[in-house]
Amino acid sequence: EGSPPRRKLRPPSPPGSAAQPSLDCLPSEILENIVARLGIREAVRTSAVSGAWRRRWETSPGLSFEWDRGEVDPAIVATVLARYSRPVASFRSGWVEREHSAVTDEWLVLLAGRSVESLTLGFAEFDDRRFHTIHSAMFSCRELTELYLENCRLPAAPSGFLGFPNLTTLSLSPWLIFQSMGRVPWRR
Repeated sequence: EGSPPRRKLRPPSPPGSAAQPSLDCLPSEILENIVARLGIREAVRTSAVSGAWRRRWETSPGLSFEWDRGEVDPAIVATVLARYSRPVASFRSGWVEREHSAVTDEWLVLLAGRSVESLTLGFAEFDDRRFHTIHSAMFSCRELTELYLENCRLPAAPSGFLGFPNLTTLSLSPWLIFQSMGRVPWRR
C-alpha cells in the first residue's frame, strides 16, 4: 500500500483578488475579549500571531497572572508584569522557592501600581524558621478584595496605613509571622 495522496497546493491568489478574512479584521473590542479569556502565558504568546497582535496582551483588560510551582521563571513574571499596563485582576503564585523569594518584592512593587484585586503568595517552607519578609509595597495594594499569604513574614505596617478598605477575604497560613507585634489595622 502506497503513501497517502498528496494534497494539491492552492495557487497564489491573483493580484487584486479578495484577501482571506483574518483575525486582524475583527474589531479591537473582540480581539481584547479573546485575549482576556486566555491565561497570561497564552496571552503573551499571541504576540506571535501577527504584527497586529504583537503587543495586544500588554493593554488587554482583566488578565489574570496565575501559575503553579515550577511553571514559569519568576524573573520572567516580573518582566511580563512590568510590560502590562492595565489593572491586574488576580495574581497567584502558590509556591515560590527560597532562591526566588526576593523577586516577589519586585512583583509587589509592580502590583501596587496595577490595582491588584486578588493576591495569593505562597512560599516554600524554609529551614530554621527563616521566612521571607514580603515587601511593604503590599500595604499600597489598596484595591485588594482577597489576600492569601503563606509561609512568610509581614513587615510592620507603615504609619498612616488605614487598612484595605475593599478586603473581604483574608487567609494567613499558620506559619505567617508578623515582624512587629504592633496593631495591624485590617479593616473589613
